Amino acid sequence: TGLSSLFYNQKELTNVPFIVLGEKIVDISQMFYGCEKVVNIPAFNTSNVTGFSSCFDGCKAMVCSPAWDLSKATNVIWMFANCSSLTDVKAYNIPNVTSLYNYVVNCPSLTDDSLNNIMATLRNYLRSIDDSTLSPYVDYIVTVPSGLLLYFLKLLYNIFTHKPLE
Repeated sequence: TGLSSLFYNQKELTNVPFIVLGEKIVDISQMFYGCEKVVNIPAFNTSNVTGFSSCFDGCKAMVCSPAWDLSKATNVIWMFANCSSLTDVKAYNIPNVTSLYNYVVNCPSLTDDSLNNIMATLRNYLRSIDDSTLSPYVDYIVTVPSGLLLYFLKLLYNIFTHKPLE
C-alpha cells in the first residue's frame, strides 16, 4: 500500500499538511512530484517506507530535504531531481537501497555541506554492499573534488550495477 502521487503535479501547493503514515504505507513514490512551490516538507514517520522514487522531483522551491527515516528504503531513484532551490540535503542511512540511480540530479544550488552529506550517504551505502571488488573505491570517494563527486559516484554505481552510463 502507498500514497504514491498523493500531491502529484499540484504546482500551486505551498503548504504540506502533516500526514500520519500508517505502518502499512510502504510507497510514497512521486508523492510531491511537480509541486513547484512547496518550500518545506514536514517530518513524517517514514520508518516503514521502501519506495521513494521521484518523491521530490520538480520541487523547485524546496530548500531543505526532510528529516525522514530512509533505513528501509529500497528505491530512491530520482528522489531529489530537478530541485533548483535545494541547498541542504541530509545525510541519510540507506543500507537497503537497491536502486539509487540519479538520487540527486539537476540541483544546482547544493552547498558544499550538502555535497558532503550526499557523499556520506553514498559512501555508507557502498560500504554496505558485500562486494570485495568495490571496497578499494569507497575510501577514494573522500578524496574526489566536489565538482567531480556526483559524476564519480554515478560512474561507480553504473559500473557495479552493470547499468549503462548516461
